[in-house]
Amino acid sequence: MRQRSKIREQFRRCNAHLGDDYKDGLTETVRRWRDLLGNPQKPRILPLPHPSWRNNGWLKKNPWFEAELLPVLQA
Repeated sequence: MRQRSKIREQFRRCNAHLGDDYKDGLTETVRRWRDLLGNPQKPRILPLPHPSWRNNGWLKKNPWFEAELLPVLQA
């Protein structure tokens, strides 16, 4: 499977689970983690970047992920 096809498939799966809560790509959707987890009318689903060495660039560009979201997930 080509890389673009894989990405499209990931977006399709994310859209299927999050519906209208998935907007503007992975980064913006994950950045809204407080809204996604804090809505009692929605299932507690949170998209996360794949835990892979390939995402080190994403983690460096988004330091809020490790500083704000990871401690909540680890609690």
